[in-house]
Amino acid sequence: MRLQCTMCGLAGEAGKMVHPCAECGEPLEVRYEPGEIRPDLALTGGGRRCGILTDFAAVLPGLGSTPVSLGEGGTPCLELSNLGSRLGLPELHLKNEGANPTGSFKDRGTAMAISWAAGHGFGRVGTVSSGNMAGSVAAYGARAALPCLVFVPAHLKAEKLFTIGVYGPELLAVDGDYGQLYRDALRLGAERGVYFAVSDDPWRVEGQKTIAYEIVRDLGRAPDYVFVPTSSGGHLAAIIKGFAELVAAGLVERAPHFVGVQATGCSPIARAFARGAAVERFSRVTTAAHAISNPLPPSGNRLLRALSGHGQGAIISVDDEDMVRAQQLLAAGEGVFVQMESAAALAGALLYARDGRLAPTDLVLLIGTGSGLKDPGAFAGQEFGRQQISLDQLATIAVPHSRRTANEDEYPQGM
Repeated sequence: MRLQCTMCGLAGEAGKMVHPCAECGEPLEVRYEPGEIRPDLALTGGGRRCGILTDFAAVLPGLGSTPVSLGEGGTPCLELSNLGSRLGLPELHLKNEGANPTGSFKDRGTAMAISWAAGHGFGRVGTVSSGNMAGSVAAYGARAALPCLVFVPAHLKAEKLFTIGVYGPELLAVDGDYGQLYRDALRLGAERGVYFAVSDDPWRVEGQKTIAYEIVRDLGRAPDYVFVPTSSGGHLAAIIKGFAELVAAGLVERAPHFVGVQATGCSPIARAFARGAAVERFSRVTTAAHAISNPLPPSGNRLLRALSGHGQGAIISVDDEDMVRAQQLLAAGEGVFVQMESAAALAGALLYARDGRLAPTDLVLLIGTGSGLKDPGAFAGQEFGRQQISLDQLATIAVPHSRRTANEDEYPQGM
């Protein structure tokens, strides 16, 4: 096993704090020698819920200590039969990562990163995040009994701060550019001995790749399409890495067509993909989807290289209104409440369906990255059609004879 830069190929020492590459500044990646990992063993024993570090130990690095786990992984893979029938997609599924311990996909990567840090002598951990990763690192830091330092943007809402501060980290809200904060925090960590488990951390990526194995274990094969909300780029790059390992081991014939979905109001990777160029800073962020609004994503170019090497995939963008409608469709149509940002996956699939790019025979998987309960304040002031009645009026109400589904006009027609 070695660490290697995803761009220039420079090797890094696995026991040190080495992200990003000292030569070119791009993310590093864990690379394995032949026989070091056993993807076939990772597909056996479906239904376990011992945490990814136990369930997928055959495809992960050795930790050097007891795993730090909260029982992450083993999330539901739901058939969306109601939405699928309306869309003409009978094989539409949702991998609901909001069922992880802290309510988001971040727990897979955090379990691996914090376990690595604890096992290799780091006495303090931290992160830079606008919400989900901050809460995840704080929770796993508490589980590992390690002091935790969390930097969040100053504009973060109070209800989101609660989902982080409840775990007891040193919580600092910082004014200024988020990208600069990210880089400064890494420098601070190197100087002060704080292991920052940030989005492009190579150990975090190893934890996140386990969702690819879990998807194949859930479905019995690789999907035809996978739609993923995309911010820094590390999550989708990790999923691509996991499927690449499965293909190399001969356990699936081919990897899916990957579609990363960004918010139009902050879509630096989608813009670079459309132009065939490198990622540049997105100068004016205008989206409310803060969890996927990194203006200078650290793994953006790494993701573009991964998609180029894979040969089939795209990065697209959707408007905030599309995400809100998709969020409501999932809740009222399937009973699944995801974050607005998480609903970007369905919004992207709806766009593909409208354009005729999905066939009825395609197995389509949406990655639901976070629970809607992470940000209930987003619905403050909404009445949801509430009617005020008295007890005397109960006998006169009209009992519905059919399901009322939000935004039924949003479904593509003629598929």
